[in-house]
Amino acid sequence: MGVNINSRAYILLKKYISRSITKDDFEELKLLISTSEDKILNHALETLWNDSFTENSTQAGKKELDEALKEIGSTITKQKRTLFIRRLLRVAAFITIPLLISAFGFLFQDWSQLRDLGNKDVIVSIERGQKGKVILPDSSVVYLNAESLLSYKQNFGYKDRDVNLKGEGFFEVKKGLSNKFHVFTEYLKIEVLGTSFNVYAYDDDRVVEMALISGQVLVQVLNNPGVKMIVKPNEKISFDKKTGLLNLHKTDTQFETAWLRGELVFRSEPIRDVLEKLGRKYGIQFNVYGKWDTDDLFTGSFDCEEIEEVMNVLKRHYSIEYKIRGESVSIYTQME
Repeated sequence: MGVNINSRAYILLKKYISRSITKDDFEELKLLISTSEDKILNHALETLWNDSFTENSTQAGKKELDEALKEIGSTITKQKRTLFIRRLLRVAAFITIPLLISAFGFLFQDWSQLRDLGNKDVIVSIERGQKGKVILPDSSVVYLNAESLLSYKQNFGYKDRDVNLKGEGFFEVKKGLSNKFHVFTEYLKIEVLGTSFNVYAYDDDRVVEMALISGQVLVQVLNNPGVKMIVKPNEKISFDKKTGLLNLHKTDTQFETAWLRGELVFRSEPIRDVLEKLGRKYGIQFNVYGKWDTDDLFTGSFDCEEIEEVMNVLKRHYSIEYKIRGESVSIYTQME
Protein backbone atom coordinates (compact mmCIF):
# COMPACT_ATOMS: atom_id res chain seq x y z
CA MET A 1 0.00 0.00 0.00
CA GLY A 2 1.48 3.32 -0.99
CA VAL A 3 1.28 6.60 0.83
CA ASN A 4 0.63 10.08 -0.59
CA ILE A 5 3.95 11.86 -1.03
CA ASN A 6 2.45 14.83 0.78
CA SER A 7 1.74 12.77 3.92
CA ARG A 8 3.38 14.83 6.61
CA ALA A 9 3.64 11.91 9.03
CA TYR A 10 5.51 9.82 6.46
CA ILE A 11 7.87 12.66 5.53
CA LEU A 12 8.72 13.46 9.14
CA LEU A 13 9.24 9.81 10.09
CA LYS A 14 11.51 9.39 7.09
CA LYS A 15 13.49 12.45 8.15
CA TYR A 16 13.77 11.17 11.70
CA ILE A 17 15.09 7.77 10.65
CA SER A 18 17.67 9.36 8.35
CA ARG A 19 18.71 11.73 11.21
CA SER A 20 17.96 14.81 9.09
CA ILE A 21 15.02 16.10 11.14
CA THR A 22 15.08 19.57 12.72
CA LYS A 23 13.99 20.36 16.28
CA ASP A 24 10.75 22.01 15.10
CA ASP A 25 10.00 19.05 12.82
CA PHE A 26 10.58 16.65 15.70
CA GLU A 27 8.04 18.47 17.89
CA GLU A 28 5.57 18.34 15.01
CA LEU A 29 6.19 14.62 14.59
CA LYS A 30 5.42 13.90 18.25
CA LEU A 31 2.18 15.83 17.92
CA LEU A 32 1.20 13.96 14.75
CA ILE A 33 1.78 10.58 16.39
CA SER A 34 -0.66 11.50 19.13
CA THR A 35 -3.32 13.26 17.04
CA SER A 36 -3.28 12.04 13.42
CA GLU A 37 -6.06 9.95 11.93
CA ASP A 38 -5.55 6.20 12.02
CA LYS A 39 -5.38 5.83 8.23
CA ILE A 40 -2.62 8.43 7.91
CA LEU A 41 -0.39 6.75 10.50
CA ASN A 42 -1.30 3.33 9.14
CA HIS A 43 -0.16 4.25 5.61
CA ALA A 44 2.96 6.03 6.77
CA LEU A 45 4.15 3.27 9.08
CA GLU A 46 3.34 0.44 6.70
CA THR A 47 5.24 2.17 3.90
CA LEU A 48 8.24 2.78 6.16
CA TRP A 49 8.17 -0.87 7.19
CA ASN A 50 8.09 -2.03 3.59
CA ASP A 51 10.93 0.39 2.79
CA SER A 52 13.00 -1.31 5.49
CA PHE A 53 12.70 -4.66 3.68
CA THR A 54 14.70 -3.70 0.60
CA GLU A 55 17.31 -6.28 -0.40
CA ASN A 56 20.21 -4.09 0.62
CA SER A 57 18.92 -3.18 4.05
CA THR A 58 16.67 -5.95 5.29
CA GLN A 59 17.89 -6.25 8.87
CA ALA A 60 19.55 -2.83 9.13
CA GLY A 61 16.44 -0.97 7.99
CA LYS A 62 14.21 -2.93 10.33
CA LYS A 63 16.48 -2.27 13.31
CA GLU A 64 16.77 1.42 12.40
CA LEU A 65 12.99 1.81 12.34
CA ASP A 66 12.66 0.00 15.67
CA GLU A 67 15.19 2.26 17.31
CA ALA A 68 13.66 5.41 15.87
CA LEU A 69 10.20 4.59 17.16
CA LYS A 70 11.62 3.61 20.52
CA GLU A 71 13.22 7.03 20.87
CA ILE A 72 10.08 8.83 19.73
CA GLY A 73 8.01 6.81 22.18
CA SER A 74 10.19 7.84 25.09
CA THR A 75 9.20 11.46 24.48
CA ILE A 76 5.43 10.85 24.46
CA THR A 77 3.44 10.94 27.69
CA LYS A 78 1.99 7.72 29.10
CA GLN A 79 -1.56 9.01 28.61
CA LYS A 80 -0.96 9.68 24.91
CA ARG A 81 0.69 6.28 24.47
CA THR A 82 -2.36 4.58 25.99
CA LEU A 83 -4.74 6.43 23.67
CA PHE A 84 -2.56 5.64 20.67
CA ILE A 85 -2.33 1.92 21.39
CA ARG A 86 -6.12 1.69 21.72
CA ARG A 87 -6.52 3.32 18.34
CA LEU A 88 -3.94 0.98 16.81
CA LEU A 89 -5.71 -2.08 18.13
CA ARG A 90 -8.94 -0.88 16.49
CA VAL A 91 -7.26 -0.80 13.09
CA ALA A 92 -4.91 -3.75 13.69
CA ALA A 93 -6.53 -5.83 10.97
CA PHE A 94 -5.32 -3.33 8.38
CA ILE A 95 -1.76 -2.93 9.66
CA THR A 96 1.15 -5.26 9.01
CA ILE A 97 1.25 -7.29 12.22
CA PRO A 98 5.06 -7.65 12.34
CA LEU A 99 5.19 -3.86 12.22
CA LEU A 100 2.94 -3.61 15.27
CA ILE A 101 4.87 -6.15 17.26
CA SER A 102 8.36 -5.03 16.29
CA ALA A 103 7.99 -1.27 16.16
CA PHE A 104 5.29 -0.57 18.72
CA GLY A 105 6.53 -3.26 21.06
CA PHE A 106 9.49 -0.98 21.59
CA LEU A 107 7.44 2.21 21.45
CA PHE A 108 5.18 1.33 24.37
CA GLN A 109 6.33 0.20 27.78
CA ASP A 110 3.16 -1.87 28.31
CA TRP A 111 2.56 -3.81 25.10
CA SER A 112 1.05 -7.08 26.32
CA GLN A 113 -2.06 -6.48 24.19
CA LEU A 114 0.02 -6.29 21.03
CA ARG A 115 2.05 -9.33 22.04
CA ASP A 116 -1.13 -11.34 22.52
CA LEU A 117 -2.38 -10.14 19.16
CA GLY A 118 0.82 -11.29 17.47
CA ASN A 119 0.57 -14.76 18.98
CA LYS A 120 -2.78 -15.42 17.31
CA ASP A 121 -2.88 -17.70 14.27
CA VAL A 122 -3.55 -16.76 10.69
CA ILE A 123 -5.28 -19.77 9.10
CA VAL A 124 -5.70 -20.36 5.37
CA SER A 125 -7.96 -23.27 4.46
CA ILE A 126 -8.48 -24.56 0.91
CA GLU A 127 -11.66 -26.48 0.21
CA ARG A 128 -12.05 -29.76 -1.65
CA GLY A 129 -11.87 -29.15 -5.39
CA GLN A 130 -10.00 -25.84 -5.04
CA LYS A 131 -6.40 -24.54 -5.03
CA GLY A 132 -4.96 -21.39 -3.46
CA LYS A 133 -1.95 -19.09 -3.23
CA VAL A 134 -0.64 -17.40 -0.07
CA ILE A 135 1.96 -14.62 0.08
CA LEU A 136 3.53 -14.61 3.53
CA PRO A 137 4.66 -11.40 5.28
CA ASP A 138 8.32 -12.06 4.28
CA SER A 139 7.24 -12.35 0.59
CA SER A 140 7.62 -16.15 0.55
CA VAL A 141 4.90 -17.76 -1.58
CA VAL A 142 2.94 -20.92 -0.81
CA TYR A 143 0.69 -22.68 -3.33
CA LEU A 144 -1.87 -24.90 -1.61
CA ASN A 145 -3.60 -27.92 -3.09
CA ALA A 146 -7.18 -28.97 -2.37
CA GLU A 147 -8.17 -29.83 1.22
CA SER A 148 -5.05 -28.16 2.61
CA LEU A 149 -4.58 -25.92 5.63
CA LEU A 150 -1.71 -23.50 6.30
CA SER A 151 -1.33 -21.61 9.58
CA TYR A 152 1.22 -19.18 11.01
CA LYS A 153 1.45 -16.58 13.76
CA GLN A 154 0.43 -13.00 13.03
CA ASN A 155 3.91 -11.89 14.10
CA PHE A 156 5.46 -14.17 11.45
CA GLY A 157 8.92 -12.92 10.51
CA TYR A 158 9.58 -10.95 13.67
CA LYS A 159 11.48 -13.65 15.58
CA ASP A 160 10.96 -16.70 13.38
CA ARG A 161 9.38 -17.87 10.14
CA ASP A 162 7.37 -20.93 11.15
CA VAL A 163 4.33 -22.33 9.34
CA ASN A 164 2.20 -25.43 9.90
CA LEU A 165 0.85 -27.46 7.00
CA LYS A 166 -1.85 -30.09 6.64
CA GLY A 167 -2.35 -31.27 3.09
CA GLU A 168 -0.11 -30.37 0.15
CA GLY A 169 1.81 -27.19 -0.51
CA PHE A 170 4.54 -25.92 -2.81
CA PHE A 171 6.87 -23.41 -1.13
CA GLU A 172 8.98 -20.67 -2.70
CA VAL A 173 10.92 -19.36 0.29
CA LYS A 174 12.31 -15.82 0.35
CA LYS A 175 16.11 -15.77 0.35
CA GLY A 176 18.48 -13.41 2.09
CA LEU A 177 16.78 -13.27 5.48
CA SER A 178 18.69 -14.23 8.62
CA ASN A 179 15.97 -16.21 10.40
CA LYS A 180 15.38 -19.70 9.06
CA PHE A 181 12.10 -20.83 7.53
CA HIS A 182 10.43 -23.89 9.09
CA VAL A 183 7.54 -25.98 7.84
CA PHE A 184 5.93 -28.21 10.46
CA THR A 185 3.67 -31.13 9.62
CA GLU A 186 2.26 -33.50 12.21
CA TYR A 187 5.34 -35.72 11.91
CA LEU A 188 8.14 -33.72 10.28
CA LYS A 189 10.03 -30.44 10.65
CA ILE A 190 11.53 -29.01 7.45
CA GLU A 191 14.18 -26.31 7.82
CA VAL A 192 15.29 -24.08 4.95
CA LEU A 193 17.06 -20.77 4.28
CA GLY A 194 15.82 -20.10 0.77
CA THR A 195 14.56 -22.72 -1.66
CA SER A 196 11.53 -24.27 -3.35
CA PHE A 197 10.00 -27.61 -2.44
CA ASN A 198 6.77 -29.58 -2.34
CA VAL A 199 5.28 -31.05 0.84
CA TYR A 200 2.60 -33.75 0.83
CA ALA A 201 1.13 -34.29 4.29
CA TYR A 202 -2.55 -35.23 4.27
CA ASP A 203 -3.92 -36.59 7.54
CA ASP A 204 -5.60 -39.59 5.93
CA ASP A 205 -2.54 -40.74 3.97
CA ARG A 206 -0.02 -43.11 5.51
CA VAL A 207 3.03 -41.38 4.00
CA VAL A 208 4.35 -37.81 4.35
CA GLU A 209 6.58 -36.65 1.48
CA MET A 210 8.86 -33.70 0.74
CA ALA A 211 10.41 -33.22 -2.72
CA LEU A 212 13.13 -30.61 -3.19
CA ILE A 213 13.20 -28.51 -6.36
CA SER A 214 16.08 -26.14 -5.53
CA GLY A 215 18.33 -25.25 -2.59
CA GLN A 216 18.90 -27.52 0.39
CA VAL A 217 16.75 -28.48 3.36
CA LEU A 218 17.09 -30.41 6.60
CA VAL A 219 14.22 -32.76 7.46
CA GLN A 220 13.77 -33.98 11.03
CA VAL A 221 11.29 -36.43 12.57
CA LEU A 222 9.47 -34.54 15.33
CA ASN A 223 9.00 -37.41 17.78
CA ASN A 224 12.51 -38.73 17.12
CA PRO A 225 14.81 -35.70 16.63
CA GLY A 226 17.85 -37.91 16.11
CA VAL A 227 16.37 -39.03 12.79
CA LYS A 228 17.17 -36.33 10.24
CA MET A 229 18.28 -36.04 6.62
CA ILE A 230 19.75 -33.34 4.40
CA VAL A 231 17.90 -33.26 1.08
CA LYS A 232 19.29 -31.95 -2.21
CA PRO A 233 17.55 -31.01 -5.49
CA ASN A 234 15.74 -33.83 -7.31
CA GLU A 235 15.56 -35.83 -4.10
CA LYS A 236 12.51 -36.74 -2.05
CA ILE A 237 12.08 -37.96 1.48
CA SER A 238 9.14 -40.12 2.49
CA PHE A 239 8.07 -40.79 6.06
CA ASP A 240 5.92 -43.80 6.91
CA LYS A 241 3.59 -42.87 9.77
CA LYS A 242 3.06 -46.50 10.72
CA THR A 243 6.67 -47.72 10.78
CA GLY A 244 8.35 -44.40 11.63
CA LEU A 245 10.88 -44.90 8.84
CA LEU A 246 12.32 -41.92 6.93
CA ASN A 247 13.64 -42.73 3.45
CA LEU A 248 15.47 -40.75 0.78
CA HIS A 249 14.86 -41.27 -2.97
CA LYS A 250 15.73 -39.70 -6.30
CA THR A 251 12.71 -38.14 -7.95
CA ASP A 252 11.42 -36.32 -11.01
CA THR A 253 10.30 -32.90 -9.83
CA GLN A 254 7.95 -32.57 -12.81
CA PHE A 255 6.03 -35.47 -11.35
CA GLU A 256 6.01 -34.03 -7.84
CA THR A 257 4.70 -30.64 -8.94
CA ALA A 258 2.24 -31.82 -11.59
CA TRP A 259 -0.70 -30.60 -9.47
CA LEU A 260 0.54 -27.00 -9.85
CA ARG A 261 -0.10 -27.34 -13.60
CA GLY A 262 -3.54 -28.83 -13.06
CA GLU A 263 -2.37 -32.40 -13.71
CA LEU A 264 -2.73 -35.61 -11.72
CA VAL A 265 -0.02 -38.18 -12.38
CA PHE A 266 -0.14 -41.74 -11.03
CA ARG A 267 2.62 -44.31 -11.08
CA SER A 268 1.53 -47.77 -9.98
CA GLU A 269 -0.83 -46.41 -7.31
CA PRO A 270 -3.71 -48.43 -5.82
CA ILE A 271 -7.01 -47.47 -7.39
CA ARG A 272 -8.38 -46.53 -3.95
CA ASP A 273 -5.68 -43.82 -3.71
CA VAL A 274 -6.42 -42.71 -7.26
CA LEU A 275 -10.09 -42.21 -6.38
CA GLU A 276 -9.19 -40.30 -3.21
CA LYS A 277 -6.96 -37.87 -5.12
CA LEU A 278 -9.50 -37.46 -7.89
CA GLY A 279 -12.16 -36.70 -5.30
CA ARG A 280 -9.91 -34.12 -3.67
CA LYS A 281 -9.09 -32.39 -6.98
CA TYR A 282 -12.62 -32.28 -8.39
CA GLY A 283 -14.46 -31.86 -5.11
CA ILE A 284 -16.53 -35.01 -5.41
CA GLN A 285 -17.35 -38.18 -3.47
CA PHE A 286 -17.10 -41.66 -5.01
CA ASN A 287 -19.49 -44.50 -4.17
CA VAL A 288 -18.58 -47.95 -5.48
CA TYR A 289 -21.27 -50.60 -6.02
CA GLY A 290 -20.10 -54.14 -6.66
CA LYS A 291 -16.77 -55.85 -6.07
CA TRP A 292 -13.60 -54.06 -7.08
CA ASP A 293 -10.05 -54.90 -6.06
CA THR A 294 -9.01 -51.45 -4.82
CA ASP A 295 -5.42 -52.70 -4.46
CA ASP A 296 -5.23 -52.93 -8.24
CA LEU A 297 -2.44 -50.59 -9.43
CA PHE A 298 -3.09 -47.76 -11.87
CA THR A 299 -0.59 -45.79 -13.98
CA GLY A 300 -1.65 -42.75 -15.96
CA SER A 301 -2.21 -39.01 -15.90
CA PHE A 302 -5.14 -36.64 -16.14
CA ASP A 303 -5.24 -32.96 -17.04
CA CYS A 304 -8.98 -32.83 -17.70
CA GLU A 305 -11.17 -29.91 -16.70
CA GLU A 306 -14.23 -32.08 -16.10
CA ILE A 307 -14.59 -35.27 -14.04
CA GLU A 308 -16.62 -36.87 -16.83
CA GLU A 309 -13.54 -37.01 -19.06
CA VAL A 310 -11.64 -38.80 -16.27
CA MET A 311 -14.47 -41.26 -15.72
CA ASN A 312 -14.54 -42.14 -19.40
CA VAL A 313 -10.85 -43.11 -19.20
CA LEU A 314 -11.47 -45.27 -16.10
CA LYS A 315 -14.52 -46.81 -17.77
CA ARG A 316 -12.41 -48.02 -20.70
CA HIS A 317 -9.62 -49.22 -18.41
CA TYR A 318 -11.75 -51.12 -15.88
CA SER A 319 -14.98 -51.88 -17.77
CA ILE A 320 -17.11 -50.00 -15.25
CA GLU A 321 -20.22 -47.86 -15.54
CA TYR A 322 -20.81 -44.60 -13.72
CA LYS A 323 -23.35 -41.90 -13.00
CA ILE A 324 -22.57 -38.33 -11.93
CA ARG A 325 -25.06 -36.62 -9.65
CA GLY A 326 -23.93 -33.22 -8.46
CA GLU A 327 -20.88 -33.76 -6.24
CA SER A 328 -21.29 -37.53 -6.14
CA VAL A 329 -20.09 -40.18 -8.61
CA SER A 330 -21.55 -43.68 -8.45
CA ILE A 331 -19.36 -46.42 -9.91
CA TYR A 332 -20.92 -49.77 -10.89
CA THR A 333 -18.64 -52.78 -11.34
CA GLN A 334 -19.47 -56.25 -12.57
CA MET A 335 -21.22 -58.10 -9.76
CA GLU A 336 -19.82 -61.49 -8.73
